[in-house]
Amino acid sequence: MNLDQFKTQHPQYKNVPDGKLADALYQKFYSSMPREQFNAKIGLTSATEAAPKETTEPLEMHVGNAGYTGELQEGIPIVGPLMQRGEAAVGAAIAPMLGLDTDKSFGERYNALLDESRKSEKAFREKHPIGSLAAQTMGGAMVLPAAAETEIGARALGLVGRNVTSRMAQGAAGGAAIGATDAKLRGENPYVGGAVYGALTGLAPGIGPAMTAAGRGIRYLAQPFSATARESRAADILARAAEGGPTTVEASPVAGVEPTLAQATGNPGVAQLERTLRNRGAPIATAFTDRDVANAAAREQHWHALAGDDLSREAAKTARDAVGDAARDAAFAGKQPVAAQPVVHVVDSILASPAGQRDAVRSALGSVRAKLVLPNPLQDRIAAASKLLTPKATQGASATKQAAYKEARSLLRGAKAGAIDEKTLVSGLSKLSVAQKTVGLLDNALALIKQGATKTESDAEQLYGVRQHIGDLINPKDNSPSRLAATELIQVRNALDRAIEKGAPGYKKYLADFAKASRPINVQEGLQKARVTDANGKITLGKVDNLIKTTERLRRAPGKNWAKSLTDDEMAHLYALRTDLRMADRSSLGKAIGSNTVQNLLAEKPLASTALRRHLANIALGGAAGYGIGSRQGQPGVGALAGALAAEGYGHALSKADEDVLARLAAKTLGGAGRVALTRAQRLIRLKNLLRRIPAGAIAANGLVQVAPSLSAVSPSAKGF
Repeated sequence: MNLDQFKTQHPQYKNVPDGKLADALYQKFYSSMPREQFNAKIGLTSATEAAPKETTEPLEMHVGNAGYTGELQEGIPIVGPLMQRGEAAVGAAIAPMLGLDTDKSFGERYNALLDESRKSEKAFREKHPIGSLAAQTMGGAMVLPAAAETEIGARALGLVGRNVTSRMAQGAAGGAAIGATDAKLRGENPYVGGAVYGALTGLAPGIGPAMTAAGRGIRYLAQPFSATARESRAADILARAAEGGPTTVEASPVAGVEPTLAQATGNPGVAQLERTLRNRGAPIATAFTDRDVANAAAREQHWHALAGDDLSREAAKTARDAVGDAARDAAFAGKQPVAAQPVVHVVDSILASPAGQRDAVRSALGSVRAKLVLPNPLQDRIAAASKLLTPKATQGASATKQAAYKEARSLLRGAKAGAIDEKTLVSGLSKLSVAQKTVGLLDNALALIKQGATKTESDAEQLYGVRQHIGDLINPKDNSPSRLAATELIQVRNALDRAIEKGAPGYKKYLADFAKASRPINVQEGLQKARVTDANGKITLGKVDNLIKTTERLRRAPGKNWAKSLTDDEMAHLYALRTDLRMADRSSLGKAIGSNTVQNLLAEKPLASTALRRHLANIALGGAAGYGIGSRQGQPGVGALAGALAAEGYGHALSKADEDVLARLAAKTLGGAGRVALTRAQRLIRLKNLLRRIPAGAIAANGLVQVAPSLSAVSPSAKGF
């Protein structure tokens, strides 16, 4: 097949000059064949067309795998040798189409092309050892960060783990597998490749700690010149973590609380970064632990301002009782007898209703009734009636009345002695009272006798004691069933208050003043019973949320309870605390579902890619410098290894300093570079949204315009050959 036939079958090459196409095919796949023989087979007879074009670039840049482009490609583990084999396979497949090596099998052509490609690479590396090392390192650096973004890749490269030992073990195992596979594909010894690559990736996580002491000294010397740069790098990491999530900073409604950036924004990426830095332990995590301690203290102060403590509650009670006792004594100073029968009637009505069938109601109201209805034996009634009819009390009465009083006293003495019964006593006193025809002392004495065996309490102050008994039943100190009769007891208490007010004017005002002074005490008692802290004394979101829901339910319920003593401002105080705790809980955003191992791996993700790039850069630069120094001593390999190890140790010390700066940025929201980084993240999002609106075809076309000349001159295989 000549070039014209080849272009007919592959129209994408129809505009490529014959000479340039022939040059590319020959240099890429058939450089081991005499050029004249190759030209004859493809039908290229013109010396002008066959002459290779001069180029201002070095020849190795245009021979595929034998130049820096090829070294970049070969630096990619596994993928690089696979691409080399793929190019050899393509060349072996299209050779018959050009009439080349038709007498050989596909396998023979493939092996010949693969061997030639490897020889060309070897020759280039011997000529450019430092440049080759740098190019291969860059090739790996362009691909491995993407692998580090995945869970499997991060584990295989030894970038994540509970500690240095586990990361070294994971890195060694993953590196050995990658090195063995890569060596096998390159035609090298897989055991040697696996051992070397496994050793390097296994040692890498441990190199940093071993070199930290030396690196720290250099870090301190360089710090005056790199502090700004270090903060800039930390801000870049923070901006990348925040990208795609909310970046608006919200202040905590609790005074004195300064949330971290993750808590203030609710950004899952920043939350993952925060957890990664917290897991580093001291001193990196100190910025967060200090912030946690300060915020916890501010929350406790916020809670104490509303709920108080035992000391403040008892002080408020003492002040209230001092004022209340004086007001109560004033109300009862001029007390009059009280008719408590209406209160007894309320009790009896409830006991006769369906509610009275409940044991709790019957028991509680029975104890109240027993204090309202008192025993009234005949001897007590005789004594009270006798006091009304003493000679002194009846002095000055008419002779007729004096005779009647004398006879009444005789009847009372007879009843007291048991000579006459109660019925006879009532009958005799009634006749004397009727004979007088006017209401007087005899009528009053008769009324006392006729009271019967019981009487109602008439002392207003004693009735107040009954009211306090009702309060004890409504709010028992134990789980007494009397609390189940609270509704019925409150009805009796209200009737009792009306009765007392009639015998002690000013009593209701005392109650109103006492209730007002009791409101903050009731609030403190109710809140303190809620127990919003855990076993460690830390206020928790779950307990505060449950308290608020219980309080809202009580405020809607009928009757009186402590929750109704809360003002709207005090409820807002509670809501502010819950909002702040919800903000603090944002630190767990973006947390993966699954085991702690999976969660820790994903938490490490924000720093894994950055760490890998830093490791590769340190190894490449340190290795290159060490190679140059070692070459002068006749030990280039030893020099490269020593340079890579030294650079990695120094880089580890710097990375720790970077993480320390990053932690301080992420833990602070009141100004500083942390908020600047979030602003940068917002700009990145806007820029990406703008780029998405530009047609992809225009970008691709512009890229082809920039690279087409080099593609056509470098390698036709890059265009589909």
